[in-house]
Amino acid sequence: MGAGVTIGTFLAWLNYRWLKLGVDALVASATSGDGPSSAGVPASIYLKFAGRYVLIALAVYASVSVLKIPLLGMIYGLLALGAAAFIEGIYEVVRDWSSLP
Repeated sequence: MGAGVTIGTFLAWLNYRWLKLGVDALVASATSGDGPSSAGVPASIYLKFAGRYVLIALAVYASVSVLKIPLLGMIYGLLALGAAAFIEGIYEVVRDWSSLP
């Protein structure tokens, strides 16, 4: 179960990093001062957007079928990033709320 959580967490982190790189590239090309007709997005960005899901699907399939890692552990790991962001959001709200006069 621990190996599944570890693999799932790594895949969630990698998914987030590739998504961030893709969004940053799209924002950079959209805000370039040359106008919308010259805004070009490299093909590697599109590959990373699609590749995120392909990579996760292949890694989950290989881990479950070949390594016999429990699927539930991998799901927990994939959801760990969302849970961490939710907990951080609650922490920030409570911290700011407690500092009010």
